[in-house]
Amino acid sequence: NPTQFLVNNGRTTFKQVLDGFTPGHDRLVFYVRPSGIGHFEVCRDLAKKRGFSIGYDAAEENRQYLLTHP
Repeated sequence: NPTQFLVNNGRTTFKQVLDGFTPGHDRLVFYVRPSGIGHFEVCRDLAKKRGFSIGYDAAEENRQYLLTHP
């Protein structure tokens, strides 16, 4: 499920988002815009420290995406 979370003064609510998932059961996939590289790196590192399997891909800066189940 796509989830958006806030960044404020260099802090993120992503830690709370991770609390709702289980590393042995859930895989995280990030779609990263160029403007979000720094934030992605922080979130990726948090997820890795908690033992999540991670995937990621580049997203165009000004393009909208619709994510659905295969």
